[in-house]
Amino acid sequence: ESNKKHPFPCPTTYRTALTHYLDITHPPRTNVLYELAQYASDPKDQENMRKMASSSPEGKALYQSWVLDSCRNILAILEDMPSLKPPIDHLCELLPRLQARYYSIASSSKVHPNSIHICAVVVEYETKTGRVNKGVATNWLKNKLVNGHKSTVPMYIRKSQFRLPFKASNPVIMIGPGTGIAPFMGFIQERGWLKQQGA
Repeated sequence: ESNKKHPFPCPTTYRTALTHYLDITHPPRTNVLYELAQYASDPKDQENMRKMASSSPEGKALYQSWVLDSCRNILAILEDMPSLKPPIDHLCELLPRLQARYYSIASSSKVHPNSIHICAVVVEYETKTGRVNKGVATNWLKNKLVNGHKSTVPMYIRKSQFRLPFKASNPVIMIGPGTGIAPFMGFIQERGWLKQQGA
């Protein structure tokens, strides 16, 4: 019945959709709350959800404090509103698609021609409601089992203009442009490798 295109390959299981294709970790947008309000059997819960989805100052303040400031994702909202019981298929239709995570490459292709290294902070924090929220990609990577061989990760590479000067003798001052130290780790590796080559 949905007029949206399938956000993930079908047929599939709910577990696969919720694990690999739908974003269940970010606080839901107000339009999602508005749509889900109809499934709350408690009139007070229904009223609060519709209020949070409204453009009234009171509704915006409630959404800000109860959802955003408390870092409530859809799971936390379902736990904290026991009367809210949406059908899983409608929930899957409303949730946004899980987006790719972007990391700067922290290795030189000259030093490591067959692998890519990244440098990332594992996201994990406690919310005001006492829940522990974890970063999707960083925790997945952290928990990746190596099993005695090189572990693989689904990824793609985007071209970047952020690179060392062509002439290896040019001095470089490295100032973080918002990417953190990751690309500079690769630059330092590459300059070390070039030095070994006598360049």
